[in-house]
Amino acid sequence: MLSLVSKTFGLLWRTVDDSEEDNCEDPDCTEYTNVHKGTVTRFCGDYGLVNDFIYFTPDLVLGGMPLQIGQKVNVIAQKNATSGGWKALKVEPVTREWDEDITSDTYIGLPCRNEPSTLIGSITSCNNYSGYINDTTYFLMADVCDGYKPYKGDWIQAQYFIDQATWKSQACCVKPLRYKRVDKAQITRIFHRSGVVDDDIIFTLDSVRLPNNYLPHKDDWVNLVIIESNQSLYSWRALCMAPMDTKSFSVAPQKANAELEQIDFQLFSSKGGLEVTKTIHFGNLKQGEKKDMILWIENKGEETQHLLRSKLAGWERADQFVLEAPTVIPRPSASANETVQKKIPPEIKSNDKVTEFQPLYVDLSSPGTSGQQCKSPGPVTQLAESNSPVPTKPIQQLSCPLSGGDFSATEAPGIQSIEKYNHGNLASASPLVSLLPNEKAYINIKCEAKNPGCCKELLLLYFSGFVIGRYIEVVVLNDEESLLAPCSTYVPVQLKTSRADPQEANAIIVMGQKPIRLARRHLPSFIPQYPIPQRIKDCIARKADILTAQPKLVQELNMSNYQEHFSTLLWLEEIQAELEIQEFYMVGVVLKKSGDFLILEVPGLAEGRPSVTIGDRLLLRSPGYEETTVCYSGFVAQVCEEEIMLKFHSTFQQTYKGEPLDVEFTYNRTSIRRCHFAVEQAFHLGEAVLFPERVTLQAPQVITTWKDIDLVLRDENENRCNSKGENDQEKDLDSALSSSCKSLEAADRERGHRNAKERATEIVYMSDGISVSTQTGSGAKNITGPSKRQECEFFNSLLNESQKCAVQRILRGECRPTPYILYGPPGTGKTVTIIEAILQIHHTLPHSRILAATPSNSAADLLCVRLHESNMLKQGDLVRVNASCRAEETIPEIVQLYSKGGEDLWEASRHRIIISTCTTAGLFFQIGLRTGHFTHVFVDESGQASEPECLIPLLLVSEKDGQIVIVGDPKQLGPVMRSKIASVYGLPISFLERLMARPVYSRDEGFSAFGSYNPLLVTKLNKNYRSHSSLLKLPSELFYHKDLKMCADQSVVNSFCNWEKLPKKGFPLIFHGLRGAEMREGSNPSWFNPKEAVQVMRYCCLLAKNYTSPVKQSDIGVIAAYHKQVQKIRILLRSGNLSEIKVGSVEEFQGREYLVIIVSTIRSSEDNMSEDARYVLGFLSSPKRFNVAITRAKALLIVVGNPHILIKDPCW
Repeated sequence: MLSLVSKTFGLLWRTVDDSEEDNCEDPDCTEYTNVHKGTVTRFCGDYGLVNDFIYFTPDLVLGGMPLQIGQKVNVIAQKNATSGGWKALKVEPVTREWDEDITSDTYIGLPCRNEPSTLIGSITSCNNYSGYINDTTYFLMADVCDGYKPYKGDWIQAQYFIDQATWKSQACCVKPLRYKRVDKAQITRIFHRSGVVDDDIIFTLDSVRLPNNYLPHKDDWVNLVIIESNQSLYSWRALCMAPMDTKSFSVAPQKANAELEQIDFQLFSSKGGLEVTKTIHFGNLKQGEKKDMILWIENKGEETQHLLRSKLAGWERADQFVLEAPTVIPRPSASANETVQKKIPPEIKSNDKVTEFQPLYVDLSSPGTSGQQCKSPGPVTQLAESNSPVPTKPIQQLSCPLSGGDFSATEAPGIQSIEKYNHGNLASASPLVSLLPNEKAYINIKCEAKNPGCCKELLLLYFSGFVIGRYIEVVVLNDEESLLAPCSTYVPVQLKTSRADPQEANAIIVMGQKPIRLARRHLPSFIPQYPIPQRIKDCIARKADILTAQPKLVQELNMSNYQEHFSTLLWLEEIQAELEIQEFYMVGVVLKKSGDFLILEVPGLAEGRPSVTIGDRLLLRSPGYEETTVCYSGFVAQVCEEEIMLKFHSTFQQTYKGEPLDVEFTYNRTSIRRCHFAVEQAFHLGEAVLFPERVTLQAPQVITTWKDIDLVLRDENENRCNSKGENDQEKDLDSALSSSCKSLEAADRERGHRNAKERATEIVYMSDGISVSTQTGSGAKNITGPSKRQECEFFNSLLNESQKCAVQRILRGECRPTPYILYGPPGTGKTVTIIEAILQIHHTLPHSRILAATPSNSAADLLCVRLHESNMLKQGDLVRVNASCRAEETIPEIVQLYSKGGEDLWEASRHRIIISTCTTAGLFFQIGLRTGHFTHVFVDESGQASEPECLIPLLLVSEKDGQIVIVGDPKQLGPVMRSKIASVYGLPISFLERLMARPVYSRDEGFSAFGSYNPLLVTKLNKNYRSHSSLLKLPSELFYHKDLKMCADQSVVNSFCNWEKLPKKGFPLIFHGLRGAEMREGSNPSWFNPKEAVQVMRYCCLLAKNYTSPVKQSDIGVIAAYHKQVQKIRILLRSGNLSEIKVGSVEEFQGREYLVIIVSTIRSSEDNMSEDARYVLGFLSSPKRFNVAITRAKALLIVVGNPHILIKDPCW
């Protein structure tokens, strides 16, 4: 069919050609040209050029196919008589030659089935039959290489082609990108259905290949094959694994991994002809209420069955459920005189809790049977699925006190050793009851509601040869929840896609008044518009694969494709932002008047749904669509939690009488245009900044002597020499530096190695403040123009050795312009290090000009406050430049002292120290500042900024001699992106994270004396001054290679070690398990969990209202994932006079610390977890959020959540 269509196009083309040639014989006709196999040479916005002189638009391309630069086309063009330019009339992509047997041909420029292109990406979804790479490229399992089973998160390499029928990409020859064999490794952790080997390699029972009859256990020694995969905080996944000792299998064949999926079914299924009540649900009970239920056991088989023991499995610990003695109901044929109640023999009565039995892989988050609510109030006896009469004789009670909903200090069940239900020790015991065929027995279960939440317990019935399990459930309510009940049923706000552009609809737009601050800054704009190319818009609109419009996205990032790659990702992000903001088109809303402003209530505004800032533009129009209508354009003057204040034209402000109007939000392109400009100008920075491959040394900016730091380094060096030997150390250092200073050219490699070794030797060997290489002169022969030696002292005498070394290396700047990274895990004092470095540069280098940029205003304000508190700057040295959209009342009082000078950007640019956000630094482009204005640029919290955003301040530094300092932690919060496509192609990866993945910045044990990083490029701070060692242990192991050392004030971090509520004294961490219910209300899409909110409030009361040692409210922080939960917790705290306790999201707490942190995880239902991934609000899919949440506490961490949900994540 395609061959036929192609030939038809060819025939039509030839027909047109012939007619045009005939027409052009007339000397008075319009001039035409026929270009065969011309080349698409460029795209400029929504049009393109062929051979650099023929203009064409996408609608002229036959078949609507998106074209690429370099693609061959046939063109018929017409010359404009006035301008002399050529405009295409028709554009046909040149097709390949094919025969009738080939049915999958495609155009030149896009990969075809015959000549596919290479694709490198990650598996984003898969099942037993197919999957997707990067969310867009489809593949079949039949196209996967033998021995490899794809799993979500795996990095793969494949060949792909474009299916011309669907404009989708399809992959073939799918194989792992990188893999290797690891021998003699130990399983260090087991959790749920997953485990970890050597603390670095994750495996899951759903994907790993195991030998028959083997199940992994903790401490097993194994050999395995691993592949690169993004699995939460782990980068490698085990593909197959086998024990080193094949004779040590501890699993019986019938319990091998081939049958693990059936264990839950086996436990809850009927056996031996017995029928057991399936549901034991007490329904909703208020705290303190009591209730009884009956569990029936009926023998429908032909053999007598003996009940040996009945137990509660011990998941709960609040004594909420109690079992009574089992009682037998005789067969109906027995006479009344033969009715005997079989009591429990005294010798087998037990008061012991069951702690040793943990059923393997029984998923408690999904009940084996559905429950039935019992509505009878009070202490009544409820029959469960039976109409049999209950004897009136007293029932003996088994004393097995077990709990309800409090999981404090207990771990949720995971992969443990498989037990065959421990029948051996019961074989000789007398049975509790014996059930003859057709006999029934019952067990009375008492429930006393104690802990709020949905409480679930596992009941185990041990019979001869098998075990039957049943869940017992109850929902415990409390009075405080009534304060948080939904005010109305959740109904999504009525959303409507935006109508066409008002200009296209003959609309008259009445412009409103801009906020005063925006109007005061009259700035020229030298930044182009960077409109979204029509081919990318069309690709997204028809849901085609982005690779049809931009196939270079799959290429490895380099200097040649850098601008094209990031420009495409920014356009994709903008398209998604526009689509999302159109979803919030509001129909028939009424605005409230407030003075000169109109107030609009926007549900979900506080969570960025939609995202609105001061200066954004909104359109108002009447609901009736007329051919000519009037639209009023207003600007956002102030943003509150759920409301925005708008400023419109005075005529509309005066005449508006409360009529319902439609509201359209518009996307503010200012920030993204600055990012485009930065990406376009990034070539000025060069490979030394963007893609550093080796250490190239320059003359130090200043040669200094540092008495205290030199003594420390000399002592460390002497200790290393005594333990290892000087020659060995030089050899190791030589080897490590040799591998870090490689280059593509031999001469550069040799010179880089020699210089790096001399510089590192200078750092290690110190004598009287002057390096060995400086003393001998050997270090000067490759460095021209050494700086004048100065004697310096630290302004902050409390800095530790790593912090002082970082300041010294920043001041020397020997690797400039290659960025220097200050790696600062939580609580390690990176801010004080930055402040010291800025002050040292300012006082030591009199001609320096410093720009300190951060992604957020709060981080920039903190730098400004700390510099102010140093008292080391005189008036006029420092200025804080704020964004035009920032409300003045939100600026801290101290920062306002330095913000006035930032209003005039020309004046602000003359200050020696400038602080701003990364995007606000783009204002300097608008006044004509360019590369080289600043000598030093610091980017703090750089892990939170996207790479294009981070480039904005970097472009203002000298590309040859400027010093770039990147500060942050790649393991904490990163940038938040809207576009799923842009995310899978790398836009959320920060510049800091990408740099640290490059070989010269990577962790290298050859530099173990310097924190395992090349000291010329990276300093990792490892002394934590915030948290108790118990709270620090987990994040140190999971994220920081166990490098963090506790150096906090013992009197502070130990202040809760003996708190009466701690499950384990000396271990200031509480996990409060609570199975609550998540819900929404009104038209607000945000989630909240009343039961968790109440529990959080109770902990706050216990802490802040303690009679003996109350905790200051300002020392308590509450972290919640959703803003609606934040609101509900604030309501409860206000009712208890605890309104000074800080409650906020994870983002609000980054960079902050509190004596006590309480975390509410909220989510209790797996049905709605997919929405978290879209809006990035939850914990479960983000190890970085997890890291930030648990590292804010100094002395006490309390986590309230559902363990059945959290256990699915490796971090939790």
